[in-house]
Amino acid sequence: MQAALILFSFILIFGGLLTPNPSTPVGAQALENPNIADGIFAITRHPVMWGVAIWAVTHMISQATWRGFAFFGAFAATALIGSWLQQNRKRDTVPGWAAFEGKTSFFPFAAILQGRAKFSLKGIGWWRIAIALVAWAAILHLHFWLFSAQPLPLTT
Repeated sequence: MQAALILFSFILIFGGLLTPNPSTPVGAQALENPNIADGIFAITRHPVMWGVAIWAVTHMISQATWRGFAFFGAFAATALIGSWLQQNRKRDTVPGWAAFEGKTSFFPFAAILQGRAKFSLKGIGWWRIAIALVAWAAILHLHFWLFSAQPLPLTT
């Protein structure tokens, strides 16, 4: 289950990084695209930050110590609080942001469930999903070597 959550977080992160993103400091011009709310942004308007938060919470579950909570909790809190504050600022300063908010959601899948967005793997881009899958598999394979921690429970 944890590996699947990490894969989902990688899809959000890579989908958000590899798509013109209105949330970036220079991304306001992306709002000129009439289809900007499709693809990865149909899931959430902050895919990178939600990807980091899901990654962090998943690691908090597997590292259920005060050190794990402090370390990974800081990532989750920074990602979610920061993106919430950012969207409030952009609402007041970026033309077109309010319309983007009307088609998307802060919480993953909320706009889809409300009928304001349509989920489409093709809209996200198969190549973005493939890159996320390759990165996920590589990190999973190299996790112990990189971080000295076994990513999946070993079966005997």
